[in-house]
Amino acid sequence: DSVPYKVYTSDAWAYADKKLKQQSGYELKTKYVSSDYSKNGKITKLLTHSKGAGIPVVVTGEAFTDRMSDEYDDLSKVAMNYFFSTPPYRDFKDYFDVYSLLMISPNEEVGLNMVYGTKYEGDTYFIDLNKVGDVIEKYLSLSSNNLLSIVLLNEIKDEANRARCYYATDGLGVAISPVDEDLEGIIHHEAGGHGFAFLADEYSSDGNKTYGAAEKADLDKRHSIGWNLNLSYFNTSTTVPWKDFWTDPAYAPEAVAAYEGGDAQYKFGVYRSTENSTMNSQYEFDKFNPQSRWLIYQEICK
Repeated sequence: DSVPYKVYTSDAWAYADKKLKQQSGYELKTKYVSSDYSKNGKITKLLTHSKGAGIPVVVTGEAFTDRMSDEYDDLSKVAMNYFFSTPPYRDFKDYFDVYSLLMISPNEEVGLNMVYGTKYEGDTYFIDLNKVGDVIEKYLSLSSNNLLSIVLLNEIKDEANRARCYYATDGLGVAISPVDEDLEGIIHHEAGGHGFAFLADEYSSDGNKTYGAAEKADLDKRHSIGWNLNLSYFNTSTTVPWKDFWTDPAYAPEAVAAYEGGDAQYKFGVYRSTENSTMNSQYEFDKFNPQSRWLIYQEICK
């Protein structure tokens, strides 16, 4: 049967020196443990800006051991290319500086002795924002304020669909991106949408709730600091943040209006600007809508 999370992530298993009676039909394996940390903290400049002052993005990884350094290097380049594979990032690539920071993990299982404290629990990923910021500042001498970090996870399983992004009021965004076949869409949604532009989820498949007074007050608070402006609890062409796109004939083909549902858990009382978008379902429709593209553009300008 399934092994409890706290059992299979226990440090004891990695270093245990015990003899167990082999049961018929089972194979006993030893976890791999890194021994060579000579490449720990290796920095590779993947992209140098040619316009502006240089907007920093740091790609790093979790659960990559010493024997996986070359694999991580390749994946960091793939991640960077995916980040810039969609507008408006594709059109403003020359304004960015992208760094790869290799951090050697002791083990190859997410949740076991992780550099950034990453773990999978309760159907989602968690990470220590402070650890990410501290490591970036230590090795790159970059301020973690107003910085995006893409943390690639050495993990390929169903939980990849539960990728996550955390961001702080100082502008540090950390996009947790399991490496699977949908990595491009994950990076667009988590890093490009949440982590850089502070966009909200535009899907409602995680619940059946209705926006009430508390949710409206919270969204107002987020709007006041420039977050989640791709959602509104208003639904007319004169009251939503994307009213200019709604009434501009140039955006008519994208059918900008007010579509009910968003913020992950709410089917009623909250609205998004298009039926489909990267922030709604990046696996089925991987394109930022006009309001999201505008908000990303504003962040690039800032």
